[in-house]
Amino acid sequence: MAATSNLCQWSCQDNKDTDEFAETRIADHSKVPDLFSYEEVYHNGAADPDVGDAGLETPVWDWDRETRGKAQGMLACLKSSRNIVSFCIAKNTLHVVKPLAAKLQKRDQDIYHAYCMIDEVVDRLDHIRESVDEEFVDWYQEAEELAQKLETEIRMPRVSGRQTHRANAASANAEEYFRKNVAIPFLDHLTEQMHTRFDREDRVGSAIFSLVPDNIIKMKDDLKPLVEKLMYWEADLPSPLSILAELKEWISHWERRPSQDHPDSLLSCLQHTDVDQFPNILRLLHIGCTLPVGSSDAEQSFSAFRRIKGYLRSRMSQDRLAGLTLMHIHHGLDISVKEICQRYIRAHKRRMFQGCILRQYFG
Repeated sequence: MAATSNLCQWSCQDNKDTDEFAETRIADHSKVPDLFSYEEVYHNGAADPDVGDAGLETPVWDWDRETRGKAQGMLACLKSSRNIVSFCIAKNTLHVVKPLAAKLQKRDQDIYHAYCMIDEVVDRLDHIRESVDEEFVDWYQEAEELAQKLETEIRMPRVSGRQTHRANAASANAEEYFRKNVAIPFLDHLTEQMHTRFDREDRVGSAIFSLVPDNIIKMKDDLKPLVEKLMYWEADLPSPLSILAELKEWISHWERRPSQDHPDSLLSCLQHTDVDQFPNILRLLHIGCTLPVGSSDAEQSFSAFRRIKGYLRSRMSQDRLAGLTLMHIHHGLDISVKEICQRYIRAHKRRMFQGCILRQYFG
């Protein structure tokens, strides 16, 4: 009961990390509780309430039968072997994906860097899957230490001849059981989903990534396949017939410069591209820099529409709706009223403005 009291004491404390949650779907994910914050539940549940980590006295809980039953059920769930081992597996595995999830939510992320980071995460997960026997030794040791704090031990569930509700691979001990029935299936599912969602063959604009100097120099011996892929944007190019010659000049342009001066992203390439010398490449770089990395911007507009266009505003005009939406989404911008008045006066030149007493301030 002491551990249960400490768990409830922890859950009743104010979580300051989520007080200032974002007003739209785009949130500061560094403040959102993750699996490492959830680990505090275990430590608080295992701590002695008299000399616990919080250093607080044990409160007097006036519990009814239902609350007491739920608290005991929560503690029993936390102390179960399957839950402890599964938590350690998920924490160590998803820690690889956490930086990628945070990066893809940012607006200033270059799509080339985003795909490079995705490839690194996928390769890392593949490596963990190949060496799961060695990796799981550390995970299982962490689970045993956590179970020791909770005054329990890791035990293998009962194995029946026919099991339909969970994996039931034959195992000699608890470590082998959780490795075969929990760790390996979870890693297989995670790697399969990463390969499916971020398939290299389905990447939009992957040919534009080859325009990065270090990439295109490696392809200088055979540029025809690259030209065929870049002709997908033929209608947007100013002179598509000269794209092959322009690519050769682009390669020669960067080969004459030291490798440390080569830009490593599409945005930095855009800043070093001359519009007269490389018109087609400049247009392709513009397309590559405007390709969205994620869908957070679109989701933000959907959330804004839900709040702005309600049942009482069903007859709102398109211009007013667009204006209110932009003001709502970009409410943090510092807008100068003086500059707005100046633009309006320049766009609508009338004699009435000449005699306006505000002209000396906004003229």
